Amino acid sequence: MHMQPEDILKRFSPQVDAALDEALQQIHPEIANITRYFLGWLDESFKPVSRRSGKKLRPTLALLVHEAITGSAAPAIPLAVALELIHNYSLIHDDIEDHDSERRGRPTVWRLWGESVAINVVDTLHALAFRTLLNDNPSDSSGMLEVYRTLVETSCQLCEGQHLDITYEKVLDIDQEHYLRMIGRKTAALIACSSFAGARLATNDESLVNAYQGFGTNLGYAFQIRDDFLNLWGDREHVGKDQYSDLRSKKKTLPVVYALARLVDERGERLRAIYADIDQPMQSEEIHYVLGLLEDLKAREYTVDLVNQYIDESLRCLHRTGVSNTSQAQLHTLARFLVGRDY
Repeated sequence: MHMQPEDILKRFSPQVDAALDEALQQIHPEIANITRYFLGWLDESFKPVSRRSGKKLRPTLALLVHEAITGSAAPAIPLAVALELIHNYSLIHDDIEDHDSERRGRPTVWRLWGESVAINVVDTLHALAFRTLLNDNPSDSSGMLEVYRTLVETSCQLCEGQHLDITYEKVLDIDQEHYLRMIGRKTAALIACSSFAGARLATNDESLVNAYQGFGTNLGYAFQIRDDFLNLWGDREHVGKDQYSDLRSKKKTLPVVYALARLVDERGERLRAIYADIDQPMQSEEIHYVLGLLEDLKAREYTVDLVNQYIDESLRCLHRTGVSNTSQAQLHTLARFLVGRDY
């Protein structure tokens, strides 16, 4: 049966949310409630609200891949919870380091409870993710051990990616290779890990696991570049965060990197001068100027083209698995949706 992409993303939510809440019951109640707030389950007074949590892309990928190979997603639920915990702790961490005041249309954790509390929440969720996997009793312990190692390595890559992101704020000569190295660690690594881990729990077939990992890696690049696009040209109501926040904080996103590499005239000098003043947020007039430059350079079109290149390679990897069933079709549908989404 054909499902809409939004329904695919929600398909495993009841099982994942139930297991996630069970995991949160194992930690300090206030830390758990702050996490539930961040997940969209509670308001800032810790009262229940209509749930409006994130996309759960990474858990969904792991579960769909496992289901595509074995016919069942259930054995990968602990993995899905661990992935969701890792993803969300990384978001809270990013908000602290970037001083973002809003996430998913609500105040960020550090704005409400302070940086010290937010950092402690991050540390707790990081540890909880790995405890969740250790508490599982897998039938294939060698597969789980490899998954565990991959999650540890991916956590290191997330930190490296964030370090590069912070470092690049102070450097003007960032080219596309630098940018791709950064998002490969900060974003693509966890999406690749989700596909890899879902496959590795399901099978020892190395070629099959590698194909699913390639699917996730390329999807991860496409996903982040699409995020860069949305921050500049997306609908504020759907994006769920401050539009132009990447410009305001002078992030070296793909469209900006593209412009910096191509402008060698006085326009390039002004663009570099704007980005050189890292102690001041970009002002409205400067934002308008940069958007005009990006339009003149057709940076929007270039960004869309690069997204499509990565998604095409992602789908080629998916095809190489040789798997053909409903779960596989849903992976294909989801990948196509993610590069055309408006949030």
